[in-house]
Amino acid sequence: MSPSNGAAAGIPLLPNNKMLLENAVSLAEKLGVSIFFWAEFPTLPSSELFDGYLDPFEAAELLYAAVSNHPDIPTAPLMLALSLRDKNGLPSSAECTESFIAGLDSKISELSAFLFPLTETYSRFGEFGAPKYITWSEKDTSQLIYSPKKRGDITLNLAAPAADPFTALALLIEAGLDGITRRLPLPAPLNGSFADVKEEELKFFRSFSPNLDHALYAARFSGFIRKLVGSEALDAYILEMGLPAPDPEAPNHFTKKYFSVP
Repeated sequence: MSPSNGAAAGIPLLPNNKMLLENAVSLAEKLGVSIFFWAEFPTLPSSELFDGYLDPFEAAELLYAAVSNHPDIPTAPLMLALSLRDKNGLPSSAECTESFIAGLDSKISELSAFLFPLTETYSRFGEFGAPKYITWSEKDTSQLIYSPKKRGDITLNLAAPAADPFTALALLIEAGLDGITRRLPLPAPLNGSFADVKEEELKFFRSFSPNLDHALYAARFSGFIRKLVGSEALDAYILEMGLPAPDPEAPNHFTKKYFSVP
């Protein structure tokens, strides 16, 4: 891997990034689900990126080109819409869509180091159209996950598109498919606005990692990511992103520092 090869400067690519996406698409097909993407940068003029829904590889190529060629895009919020369809090309059932959303909801915080690999992104959560909390809604389009009808249509409001899109799309698909495979129950939606949530209640909502180091630690300890990416590739990515290898003399450093575990 080389840091200079990422979709944005300084971001390494996994050597098996396209294979990861191939595997995700293959698993989706086995589960009877086809996944298509559409994207735009809401805060930029003339920001619509895709001309209609694209398959995952076409979407990844366009995202890669957009982030690589335009210096103002890597930190612009990204609206990524997913269309789930069954083997007949019809919108997926409510049950399938709900389980996919539940999978995203349960895993997306673990994916932060791959979805948001720029240090400055973490200071933007909660501002500039970048959701801070991991919630989904049927009515509020500004939340992280939005699905008004729960039949095939899902929108993700991501803080930035600077990630390697092949890896990012693969991990997002795999997270959703994990929800389908395990038939995860969908948490209750937050259909109101966060402006209506009392400050003392915010502590009950899950949020993304506070900084990139925390996200890299979370990735290192994620069995889900390690199984998909492979230990060697994951550890190499984390080292190239600047996080030192674990100190064998202080194995509990991560939990003590970030989770206050006694």
